[in-house]
Amino acid sequence: RLTFEERTLHRVAKGPDRVGEHVIQHEVHATVRPERLRTVSVREIASGPMIRRRGVDPDASPDASGRRFRPDVQGLRAIAVVLVIVFHSGVGLSGGFLGVDVFFVISGFVIGRMLLAERESTGRIAFGRFYARRIRRLVPPLVVMLVFVAAVSIVAISPIDTMRTITRNTGISAALYLANFGIMKFQSVGYFDLGATDNPLLHTWTLGVEEQFYLFFPLFLVLLAWIAGRIRIDRRRVVLGGVVIAAVVSFLVGASMTSSFGYDIGPFGAHGRFAFYSSPTRAWEFLAGVIVASWEAAALGLPRRVARVGVVIGLVAIIGAAFVVHGSAATPGFSTLLPVGGAALVILCAAAESGPIAGLLSSRPMVWIGDRSYGWYLWHWPLIVFVRMSFPAVPAWVLLAVGIVALVPTELSYRFVENPIRHDPAWLGRRAVATALAGSLLASVAFVGLVAFPEVSEANVAPARAALQQGVPAPQLCYPTGAHDDPNAKASCVWKVPHPKGTIVLIGDSHAWAIAPVMISEANRAGYDINMLFRPGCPFADVVRVDSDPRDRKMCAEFVKGNTTWIELTRPSLVILVSNEDTYVSANNYRLRDPVTGETAADPASRAAVWRDGLTRTLHGIVATGVPTVVVSTVPQIPPFELRLCPAWRLWTDPPGCARTLPRTTVDQNQALGRRATREAVDAVPGSTLVDFEDELCGATTCSTWYHRRWTYRDDTHVSHFGSELLYRQVRADVIPRARP
Repeated sequence: RLTFEERTLHRVAKGPDRVGEHVIQHEVHATVRPERLRTVSVREIASGPMIRRRGVDPDASPDASGRRFRPDVQGLRAIAVVLVIVFHSGVGLSGGFLGVDVFFVISGFVIGRMLLAERESTGRIAFGRFYARRIRRLVPPLVVMLVFVAAVSIVAISPIDTMRTITRNTGISAALYLANFGIMKFQSVGYFDLGATDNPLLHTWTLGVEEQFYLFFPLFLVLLAWIAGRIRIDRRRVVLGGVVIAAVVSFLVGASMTSSFGYDIGPFGAHGRFAFYSSPTRAWEFLAGVIVASWEAAALGLPRRVARVGVVIGLVAIIGAAFVVHGSAATPGFSTLLPVGGAALVILCAAAESGPIAGLLSSRPMVWIGDRSYGWYLWHWPLIVFVRMSFPAVPAWVLLAVGIVALVPTELSYRFVENPIRHDPAWLGRRAVATALAGSLLASVAFVGLVAFPEVSEANVAPARAALQQGVPAPQLCYPTGAHDDPNAKASCVWKVPHPKGTIVLIGDSHAWAIAPVMISEANRAGYDINMLFRPGCPFADVVRVDSDPRDRKMCAEFVKGNTTWIELTRPSLVILVSNEDTYVSANNYRLRDPVTGETAADPASRAAVWRDGLTRTLHGIVATGVPTVVVSTVPQIPPFELRLCPAWRLWTDPPGCARTLPRTTVDQNQALGRRATREAVDAVPGSTLVDFEDELCGATTCSTWYHRRWTYRDDTHVSHFGSELLYRQVRADVIPRARP
């Protein structure tokens, strides 16, 4: 057996009788294949550079026990990274994000295989060498990517909102290997929520989870071995039993947090985000790989047909989950069992399968991608985010092309950063620690500079920044639920005048908040107090958003029912009801249920019927008490547009370049279903009135987010403060006069 750098890299095909030369494999394979053999001298082998040029992933190479290299595992890495990149591009694969879970299983298998074999053969774990290998494998490529993102973000990320700050905080957290907890702390939305995908470092949460597993798992193995010695039971059984118990506990904790029985966790917000991002609730996925590593030797005895069936079932589970699972699924939870179980089955059974499927996984292209999967994962997401910010209307296939182009920096990093460092045995001990510390410091300084960078063109940036200043409390400050004896309990959500004629109530979702400035000014001008009650994403109608989180669903039901009762009891002068009916009816990822009939509607036509019936019932309840009600139809929607994401380089050079303009006929066609359903509900309830602001916000032929050198929209569905002011004529003529003194 020939060894190099303390790792077995080649198997001798001939006996020791050949002194000058040995026949070895041209590439590292499980068995010697004649077509893969070539004759080289021992001197050539010992020279080192020849071996390093092969670029064999040390994580995938044989460990200290001499276990064989698994090219099929590299092929599985390739499948996982392709699923993630297709999902991130938006081309398809609603569950492609589950490729990350496959990565977790593979990491657990590789590390578990290495540590279990080392513990078995030497009786101990060399912590220093293990952590040094992790550092030189993971840190240098990560630092290069982080510094690149910090530099590009100066021109690619808008200076008018908090995204630069969020990117800085995420970058520093990633440099400290705590990106998952940093995202939980500094980004208030979940992974699949609107706004989360604007973070060019969102994907680093997985690295935080992985690095934390690498930190604690060796210590956990030592603890289990110590327990085995104390109770005098076979060490292997205790270790395997402890790993299984820990995996089950981790899974149950995570699954319970993503169910309706979960609770908020400390300062990190909703339980679902904690379960998604935290390492304790993800540990079971790594431990599944460790369990597979402990069973690998036994799996070699499986009949080939049985192993082949197992590999097929595992691949079907992984790829099938990528097609059928959606972001609204409880993750991690029972839906995560598909990719995790599938990956474990593939790794376990492919060890004994030598047919065409294992051959495909072990093929040169698959192994090539698998070797570069870490770098490809690092680079694809920032490039996709930067392109999408600069060109919001770019089609999904272009973003997929950008993800593929990310192979260029991936290959450069692989050749000139990853391989030179991870294949150099000098990067051990203090040098490895110094590498980690220097990398963390360099990346952190780069991200501090991102926020401290001076503004280039304040004259162009100031109007955009002003458009995002709404001047009224954020919606989350104004959603009391239940019947309240004191409607003025939240003074910040009530605007009063001396000797008021009465009170006007503005109620609804975030669209009510968007038009609040003009409603406040006109109500006060007419001599009325105005009370605002908002809950974002909550349709103010007798419907249930089945697609929402169970906790949000419950609070939304309380908001609608409680405040409808309060309106009926207090009988204000006027109720202005605003909901984004177009999104609830037409958006593909929304589902509505009629609480009376129990019907769940998934397609737009069915959702329109449920919306019409639910809004009709709500209006009947309010109008029956004699309270006049105005229903505001959704403002014209102009997707895709997000002012806060307008890149700095566009704001500096050409602000209107960020604007979005659509033909008015296109806007009308896109919103026809929702508007018609709302109109039918209002027509069915005498005493209610429908108001539509399209004529105020659109021209004769087009609708635009930029008007008279000012921003009229904050994003594609919410008007800005200036856009709200454009509505004053119609509010003054058609809304406020309907109030009953």
